[in-house]
Amino acid sequence: MIESIADLAASIRSVNQQAVREYTPIVGAILRSRSHDKCHIEHTLDGLLDFCGNEPALQLYRRLCRHYWDIDPAATASYVEAYRKTWDSEEEDGKEACAAIWSIGGTLPEQIPPVEHINEVEKRIKNAVPKMELDKKDAGGLLGDIKN
Repeated sequence: MIESIADLAASIRSVNQQAVREYTPIVGAILRSRSHDKCHIEHTLDGLLDFCGNEPALQLYRRLCRHYWDIDPAATASYVEAYRKTWDSEEEDGKEACAAIWSIGGTLPEQIPPVEHINEVEKRIKNAVPKMELDKKDAGGLLGDIKN
């Protein structure tokens, strides 16, 4: 039984090392190229998350999160939260997530001001001075049915 546990541990260690070997050039390429490809970055973070119990994989994940923060802070905060939910123990809930967000120079999600409410946007648009006016014949269809 002890040998089978040791074999299992060795297999896990081997898979973790393989993941780091595979993800290191991918993360390196994203960082070197300063890629803004959200799909590629998120796909990489999704894959790396499974291996963040291994310190070298966690370091890759953190580096990619730091890069992604400048592109999409809200999405990055969700990846920090996903890490916390997957790998942090219950007694450390929020502490490490907050520390991770601060360490990449970010703002906690609850401190990000809310976007303008749709009703306010509608009022602002309704009261805005038009920059250009069209003749009725040119505006046809843009404002709905216009009756002459």
